[in-house]
This record gives sequence, structure tokens and C-alpha cells, in this order.
Amino acid sequence: MTDFRTVHLKADDRPFNWVRARDQCSIAVVFELLTRTVRQATEDRNSLDQAAGFEFITDQNGGNSYAVVLRKSDGVKVEFRREGRYAHIEGHGTDKMRLRAGISPSKECVAIVDGVPLTYWYIASQALDAIFFDGGSGRPR
Repeated sequence: MTDFRTVHLKADDRPFNWVRARDQCSIAVVFELLTRTVRQATEDRNSLDQAAGFEFITDQNGGNSYAVVLRKSDGVKVEFRREGRYAHIEGHGTDKMRLRAGISPSKECVAIVDGVPLTYWYIASQALDAIFFDGGSGRPR
């Protein structure tokens, strides 16, 4: 039986400094990483179907909000905005989401939604799936 009082840590087994990591993981960082992911997803969706007509629109207010819009529709869009310590997502075919910055069990800066650390691609897929693949109609493809 191992006596845990005498186990010594190797240099690479030092405890993870989550406090320093979290200090560097702000909602601004999370929002920027999500923005890059959403912009790329919009480009990828348009490359699959040139007639799809999705547009990534940024605000003129310091980059605190943007939207993905289905151009051939009447107001079908998903909006992303940053306010204070949180980011918010809402729009056609998606449940409202409130994100905050945090550190995942794998020690990465991620968005936390309802207490669960999520990857950026997954958040983008949940936010955009309905307009990308249902065409804004609400009917599954």
C-alpha cells in the first residue's frame, strides 16, 4: 500500500495553476474565439452551397455583437453579443444561451454554458444548425 504522505511530485506533475489560467481567460477571449469559429462556419456553409446566402454581419460598436443572417429570408438570423461578464446567443431555431468564461477539465479557456464547459465548434453548431440546415423554415433537412 502506498503511503500518500511520502509521494513526491515530479516537475511535470505540479498542480495546475487554475487561478492564473482563469485570470487570462476572459469573456473577451471567449467571445473572440467563438467569433472566429462562427465566421469560419459561415464561410464553410456558403462554400457547400453558393446559393445558401448566409452573411456574417458585425456591429459598428467595438465588436461586441454580430449576427449570422440568411439573406433570402425575412429576418432569419442568430445574434451573438457580449455584455459585461457574459456573452449571449439568441435567434431563429436556437435556445437562448448565456456563456461565461472558464477553464475546462482539460485546462483550456472555454465557454461555460449552464455550468458545462463547451467547445467553440459545439456552441456554434448548436446556435447555427437550424438556419444552416433547415433554411430558416423550421423543417429538418
